[in-house]
Amino acid sequence: MSGPIADVCLVTEGYPFAGDTAAVSGWVGDLVATLGGTRFRIVCASALAAGSPPSATAAADVLPRATRHVLPANAGPALFCPILPPDEGAPVAGTGLEGGRATSGADLGRALLLAAADGGDRNVARGVARRLALAAVPFARVYHAVGGAAAVTVAAAAALATSRPLVVTPSGLGPRGVAAPGAARRDGGEIGPGGPADGHPGRASAEDPGLAAGLRIGLERAAACLAPDEALRRRAVAAGAPAESARVLPFGVDVEACARRPRGGARSATTVALIADIVPDEDVATFLRGARILIERLDLVDLYALGATDRDPAYLRYCARLAQTLGLVRLVRFVGPVDPAEIFGALDCLVLAGADDRLPPVAVEALAMGIPIVSSDLSGARDVVAGRLPEDRALGWAGRLFAFGDADDLAAAVVASAGDAAARRRMEAVARLRARRFYDRPTLLGEVADLYEALAARPAGERWSA
Repeated sequence: MSGPIADVCLVTEGYPFAGDTAAVSGWVGDLVATLGGTRFRIVCASALAAGSPPSATAAADVLPRATRHVLPANAGPALFCPILPPDEGAPVAGTGLEGGRATSGADLGRALLLAAADGGDRNVARGVARRLALAAVPFARVYHAVGGAAAVTVAAAAALATSRPLVVTPSGLGPRGVAAPGAARRDGGEIGPGGPADGHPGRASAEDPGLAAGLRIGLERAAACLAPDEALRRRAVAAGAPAESARVLPFGVDVEACARRPRGGARSATTVALIADIVPDEDVATFLRGARILIERLDLVDLYALGATDRDPAYLRYCARLAQTLGLVRLVRFVGPVDPAEIFGALDCLVLAGADDRLPPVAVEALAMGIPIVSSDLSGARDVVAGRLPEDRALGWAGRLFAFGDADDLAAAVVASAGDAAARRRMEAVARLRARRFYDRPTLLGEVADLYEALAARPAGERWSA
């Protein structure tokens, strides 16, 4: 650990701001850019698979993306900290980034376990510091992990070694909460073939006991745990975070920027879109069955399925056959992946049919633009539809919920949200107000800045935990 002292060291997974969704990248980028007076250093921790040649992995996975990003001036060059499986710690050559030496998740995990057992012995802390020096983790007044086990372990070890506070934003804890493959729908049909989508490739393997220990101890000792949504807050508490220090701080969106986007004028047809990849997790089949009902209930309706079509070819074929059977080939358009902003202006209703208990970023963006949302009752989007906190719920409904897997219920929810002009206007007003009060990113980043300021003021010798 050498060089100038940073105010905040952000430890993420991947490059440059990773996590398991692009939303993490945008949030970290906005955090650094918004807090222009704060000196950041970014460490990209990545848990490599057993047997991976570190230099080849670094070159293939990191460098191509590194060339596409320019970090703000207050961040300095990014650092790369590959974490190898147990007994594979070795130098990493030719990464093209600062740092470039691998450390072992097992070593860090063992050191953290020893420190937790003996109350943070200074000799243990110095040992951790030496290991981290090889990985080029800089000294900082506050360490902030944004990610899963790899990010939390590295940040926790650095916080221990320097006796500085730790903040955790758990963006990659565990699998997404989805229905089991082939699970029965509530209307008696099947969701379809396939299984849950793979996790982010940079997410730490649950098989590495060192990283598992690092995650647990990091969550236990963190001064604050800022989960992006309620599902991740619950997972963080289950994994070790004290309930009193774990709270929800959404990533949010720039509400003012969303409000400036143009909305389409009067349209003859009601425009409804499912924005999700064509995979079983998103239960596209229920959307298609609901679409058949909507065509019969609404005079004119334009239906779209927007999302990647190449992630699960078998499920795509299943949906294509289902659309043909239901007579929807010319009525529901599979557009492929698009920027939601390109269609939001013409959208009357957003549908989220899956069972992922995480809050999808697209739902928050739609909220800020005043688009009613129809969500399954298992989706994390239910918090933006009905409200999460009592004062939030008091605002009213920004859409409707339907029973997961129930096509009739989905269709009824869409009709109630988008088919009635007066109801739609009420929901649009609630959506904009909810976004402004609870999901405005600049306001939420101000809360992070206040936390940094309070933690950075702690004496240098103060214990690293809360």
